Amino acid sequence: MANAYTWHLPDGFKDGDMVTIKGLAPIDGTVFSINFISDSDFDSSDVIFHMACRYRHDQIAFNTMNKGENWMSEESYNQTGTLVAGKRFIILIVLKRNRFMVTTNGTHFATFNVRKSNTYIKYLYIKHLKTLDSEWKDRYHVYCV
Repeated sequence: MANAYTWHLPDGFKDGDMVTIKGLAPIDGTVFSINFISDSDFDSSDVIFHMACRYRHDQIAFNTMNKGENWMSEESYNQTGTLVAGKRFIILIVLKRNRFMVTTNGTHFATFNVRKSNTYIKYLYIKHLKTLDSEWKDRYHVYCV
């Protein structure tokens, strides 16, 4: 299973920003996560946006956690066939009017309301995907295998 990767977002993640994650759901795994966090160390950070892709269980869950506290109430959705072990995927996350809008493979999947201000977002943290490259321009792109 792959390690975790952290990218600094020098300008944060503001209204209208988008991250594109292209990857391959690991054949030897069950879950990967995509997170926007406040500190470079996940374990001591606020987690403003947490997306747990539980592809072996056909579920994607969203949540938020304040540093040093428990997770808030989880929002989970059935995602049958959206993410499949050994198959490529594209996930787009757009922040628009205090909502994270998530698209998987070209189809709107879910909207998750911001629970903690996006002004705290300083890093993108991805766990359990093997990362090839990242590109930081007007929009953020992460390519994974």
